[in-house]
Amino acid sequence: MIEDIEYANDIVKSANQKRPLFISFESEEKFRSGIFTKYPVELDVVLSALNDLKSHPRIEIKDKNSGDSLETRLEFFYNNELIMEGTISQFREIMTNPNNPNDKDPRLGLGDRFTLDEFPKEGDSTVVRVMKMTTKTNQLNGKPDTIQYYLEPYLS
Repeated sequence: MIEDIEYANDIVKSANQKRPLFISFESEEKFRSGIFTKYPVELDVVLSALNDLKSHPRIEIKDKNSGDSLETRLEFFYNNELIMEGTISQFREIMTNPNNPNDKDPRLGLGDRFTLDEFPKEGDSTVVRVMKMTTKTNQLNGKPDTIQYYLEPYLS
């Protein structure tokens, strides 16, 4: 439904806020000679459905451009203890891929290795790898998705 609403919005924007039309024709020659059929785009059904969704007490629709988007959270566990957590944006600021410094996506996969500075205590650094990961899809409940990483020491 959201994709339909976004598509309808894009159509209206591309029509400069005028009522958009679809045109069907058999060939370019017939189109050029004025032989085609116009179909007005009926947006009332989409708008009615949107209003129904908005009026439902358990459905919350957030504008993805408002900055209120539900950003995926990352949680890191060591010995089954949560050691750090935050949003992808927060980790993007402190993590880089040493093989590709332009890669700004802090999500990891099984077996990926990285260094935890100041871990397990101040002044120490430990190379760890992802030994297990789980994903919790929470957006249907109005909460952000969460990726949980379970880490173990990596001995090279």
